[in-house]
Amino acid sequence: RSASWSQCKVMFVGQEAVGKTTLIAALRSKKNRTACTEDISTDGIRITRDWAVRAKVPPPPSAASAAHRSAPPSYRTFYFDLWDLGGQEVFYPTHNFFLTTNSIYVLVFNFAKFEASRVDYWMHSIRLLSGNSRSAPILLVGTHTDARVCDRRHVAAVVDQIRRSYARYRFRGMM
Repeated sequence: RSASWSQCKVMFVGQEAVGKTTLIAALRSKKNRTACTEDISTDGIRITRDWAVRAKVPPPPSAASAAHRSAPPSYRTFYFDLWDLGGQEVFYPTHNFFLTTNSIYVLVFNFAKFEASRVDYWMHSIRLLSGNSRSAPILLVGTHTDARVCDRRHVAAVVDQIRRSYARYRFRGMM
């Protein structure tokens, strides 16, 4: 029997200065954007509790009757604890204590200054410490796509490199 949940931990990981804190601020804002006027550096970990998202919930597969399909959609509020992990390498060993199978991972990287070795570090750390579980989804988010170097060819090359390096059969949580 499956259990439903309404609260989840979302871990924002990646190297320093890629935009993890700014991404969180944009997600939490009413218009899903934020002004980026200064560099913000996270010391250690910053946790934002109870970020609420209201979403339409599909009917269960067993409720396939015509009457149920014509019913108005139901909505549910989900709560997320957003963990902003400082990206400086000095913090990496302590971050490993918080990487578990009971999290959603958002691995943030800079498209303009893509460093494959830093993405690789986080991908392998998540895979190892989450038990390579499908229940620990990994979302890769590229930032700084407005930089001059980020033309279609550059973005396509980075995306291709990521796809080749992190196939779903090896990284089961990849989304």
